[in-house]
Amino acid sequence: MSQGVHLSGASNAAIIIQTAPLLLVVAGVIFFKETIGLRQLMGIAISITGFYLFYLDRSENAVNNIDYSIANEWVLFAATLWALYMICQKQLSIKYSAQSINLLVYAVGTIVLIPLAEWNEFFESSAMGWIILVILGLNTLLAYGALAEAVKCIPLSLISILVTLNPLITLGGMFALTTFGISLLPEENIKWHGYLGALIAVSGVVLVVAFSRNKVS
Repeated sequence: MSQGVHLSGASNAAIIIQTAPLLLVVAGVIFFKETIGLRQLMGIAISITGFYLFYLDRSENAVNNIDYSIANEWVLFAATLWALYMICQKQLSIKYSAQSINLLVYAVGTIVLIPLAEWNEFFESSAMGWIILVILGLNTLLAYGALAEAVKCIPLSLISILVTLNPLITLGGMFALTTFGISLLPEENIKWHGYLGALIAVSGVVLVVAFSRNKVS
C-alpha cells in the first residue's frame, strides 16, 4: 500500500483499495458459502463503472503512466492481502483477544522489515520528519487497535461500510490542500469526472457490503 501511495498519490490509492471490501464479500461467497443477491451484483457493477471512470481520469492525468500502472498493481495486491487479513483475524478473534493478535502482527512485521530498513534515512531525517513518523506510528497503533476490537464485536461487512469513509476523507483532504494552495504534497490533477467516478465506485461498494450485512458472520 505504501508503494501504491508513493507511485500514484494518496487519493488514487484510497480509491483503488476499495476493491478490498468487494473481495471480502466475494471471499464470503467462496469460503463461507454465502449467497449473493441481485442488489449486491448491481453494487458490484456500479463499483466497476466508478473504478473505470476514475481510472480513465487518473491514467490521462498521471505524471508517469508506467508508475501509475505499477502503483495500481501494488494497491490491488494490498487489497487482496487486507481481505485475507480480515478473514483470518475474524477467525482468531473467537479465541484470542484483539490486542494479543495486534501484538503478534506488529512483532512479526518488525522482525521481517528490520533487514530491509534504510537506517541512514532515519539519521538524516529532519525534526518534522520524525514528528510525522511518530504520528503515523500512533495512528497505526490506535487505528488497528480500534479495528481489531470492532472485528470482534460486529460483522465484517459493517466494518467494510465504515472503511469506505476513508477515500472520501482522503479525497476531501487532498482537494482542500490543492484549493488553498498548500504544497505539502504534489498536486494530483483529478478532474470532475475523476471525482464522479470515485463517488460512484464508493457508492457501489457501500451497496454491496450493506446488503451483505446480515449474511456475513
